[in-house]
Amino acid sequence: MASPAGEIRRARPDDAEKLGDSLARAFSDDPGFSHVLPNSADRTERLRIFFETELREVALPRGLVWTTEEVVGAAVWGPPDGWRVPLTRSIRDGPTMLRAFGRRLPLALWSRLRMDVKHPKGPPHWYLAVMGVAPEWQGRGLGTALMRPGLDEIDAAALPAYLESSTPRSRALYERNGFAVTGEMNVPAGGSARLADVAGWPPDTGGLGFGRIVSRRPTGGCAMGDRWFSNEELREMSRPTMERAVEAIEAGDLEKAKALCEAMKSESQFMHDLLVDGIAGLISFVKERLGDDGVEEAWTYSLERSWRKPVERIADSDRRAIAEALAATWRAHSTSGVGPSPGAFEITEDDEKITFTMNPCGSGQRLWRNRRYGPEGFGVTDEAHHWSYEREGFPLYCTHCAFMNETLPIRWIGYPVYPSDPPEDFDRDPCTWYWYKDPADIPDRHWTRHGLDREPTS
Repeated sequence: MASPAGEIRRARPDDAEKLGDSLARAFSDDPGFSHVLPNSADRTERLRIFFETELREVALPRGLVWTTEEVVGAAVWGPPDGWRVPLTRSIRDGPTMLRAFGRRLPLALWSRLRMDVKHPKGPPHWYLAVMGVAPEWQGRGLGTALMRPGLDEIDAAALPAYLESSTPRSRALYERNGFAVTGEMNVPAGGSARLADVAGWPPDTGGLGFGRIVSRRPTGGCAMGDRWFSNEELREMSRPTMERAVEAIEAGDLEKAKALCEAMKSESQFMHDLLVDGIAGLISFVKERLGDDGVEEAWTYSLERSWRKPVERIADSDRRAIAEALAATWRAHSTSGVGPSPGAFEITEDDEKITFTMNPCGSGQRLWRNRRYGPEGFGVTDEAHHWSYEREGFPLYCTHCAFMNETLPIRWIGYPVYPSDPPEDFDRDPCTWYWYKDPADIPDRHWTRHGLDREPTS
């Protein structure tokens, strides 16, 4: 099919970057995205990250994205059995979504969840997830041309379709192509402006939509189910993945066990990275309001309450067992080596100590390498301090290591629990922790760098 921007064709993987740009500009003034990303100065760039990720990871592999030869717009379809984005995919894409939405990510996720909750559960239907054309190409009939191949396939299968519309102009486009508005969705977080009309196609299916308060059941035999999952599916979703993998191994289903183990790699990454971001954001807020001195007070207050008792238990434990436990901790902290700039570490041993070399570490150094510091991200110290290893401009998140590993344990148990050295160059060098077989062998420099005297040990 021809269009003013060339033949309508299925999008290819190498279209992702250009198509992400076209869709970002198409939705730069969209009410829904404007609510989630109110800063118009960087909204288009953030949407470019979002759309390119969604295209590469979800839409393009399905082969259900239609675009033009000039790649100036797209119609992105979800099939009846696959329109919902899997939870594991959302978790895996968490760090990239943080780049896209920053501190507004919770609102973005909440908005998406509300749309998923209101999405009809039945009958089987196609979902037009995204339909957009670059601003300079709008008004030339490309919207209809991009939708047409998908609608033709849907007609051939005798199935209905569903979408959300957020502007009067797009609503008129969809109505011209046989959709009918069947409901309305409000902006989240107490907003009163309308975010989206909800449309079913063809209109005589009885709706496939919902009202503002409750779902409206269609007529004409297209029953809409109330349940998303069976009781058995819900039970499986709540079971530990490791338990299910072991069960699959015992049953001889090694492919299922392998798939569960692969999925498990990403299960904790989103929550891990979200908590790291939250801590980095909080300590940056403290520094912004109270200066560098406030950072020292905040870490001391927090770690006295969260870390002192574990340190005292570590001091009383078998040191070989702690080496094994520390390795397990770093495996978890590296989130199985998944995500952007994934955590990685090596372990070596000599007569005196076990050395853990992280490059990058699973949190602070990953924040740096993923460019999370700066005006729209997290903060650094204004001045050099002993707890910033005598370096100004030191990443605030990483300052916790000086307090957690050295200065506060020296106060509590008389020596650093995990003597450590930060990277000289966060983009290249490793972060290194040491576990001495005998604390008496810990070098004096881990005291003197903080202006502390080493007390004699018996």
